[in-house]
Amino acid sequence: MHILTGILLVITSTFMFTVGQVFIKFLSSEIPITHIIFWRCLSGLIILFFLALGKKRLLPAFWELSRRSGLWLVFRGIVGTAVMFSFFIAISLADLGDVGALVNISPVFAVTFAWVFLGEKLHNLMWISLGLAVSGVLLISNPFGGMFSLAYILLILAASGHGFTLTTIKKLNDFGVDRWLIVAPFMSLGALISLPFLFIHPRDYSLKILLFLLAMGVTTTTGQLLLTASAKYLRVQTISILNLMTIFELMFLGYLFFHEEINPAKLFGGIIIFTASVLAIYGSYRRSASLKNQP
Repeated sequence: MHILTGILLVITSTFMFTVGQVFIKFLSSEIPITHIIFWRCLSGLIILFFLALGKKRLLPAFWELSRRSGLWLVFRGIVGTAVMFSFFIAISLADLGDVGALVNISPVFAVTFAWVFLGEKLHNLMWISLGLAVSGVLLISNPFGGMFSLAYILLILAASGHGFTLTTIKKLNDFGVDRWLIVAPFMSLGALISLPFLFIHPRDYSLKILLFLLAMGVTTTTGQLLLTASAKYLRVQTISILNLMTIFELMFLGYLFFHEEINPAKLFGGIIIFTASVLAIYGSYRRSASLKNQP
């Protein structure tokens, strides 16, 4: 039952992230990307503040931090901020379908970091799932078939950072750190870095832009909270592969809203990734059942 809860949390979080990325794509043609990052961080911090206040965990969450958990929280903030900047800039430069494909090569990095820092081992079925996932990603984006653009470089950097971020989320969950506090560091650092650009490149916001900024902040912050919650129930490798469902979502939303091309290779790659996700789910259930049957 706990695994099912984790799976539902990841799937819901991917949907929230996907919708949020559509808003980011719209906004990137209207205002500078640094403005988008600032308002995404500020709106997220406001949500987290009231969430912590409602649970009466605003100050106790800090008092309960140990030196080790505090250090991992710093890693979470620095890497998460770098991922956010790389990812947001790439969204403004590339098609949503390619963004979804390349950034989701992160399972390769996630399982490596999880093995090094968490001691997670890959069973045979997960190896097959990981191989299928990477094959599907490369089939969709074909990054080596043409010019390796800045957007592709940023997306691979974001993918590697996202893999490490999943590891830090799992580690901080194991330490018992509050979920809102796990999300807060990169938003705080991102807001500080992007704030000066509001004055360097000032813009007037229409009502439409303000509504899009609000919607983007709510959906992406909700996605972060759900993803963080899923780490309580699932291993990093399973979460990273389930996250690949965003490729399908971004592919079709890119076609629907931005008239991006969906060719047979992209569809076939999406099917392969879906198969990898199903295998990952089955592998998690099988592993859970075997652990329960152990004396």
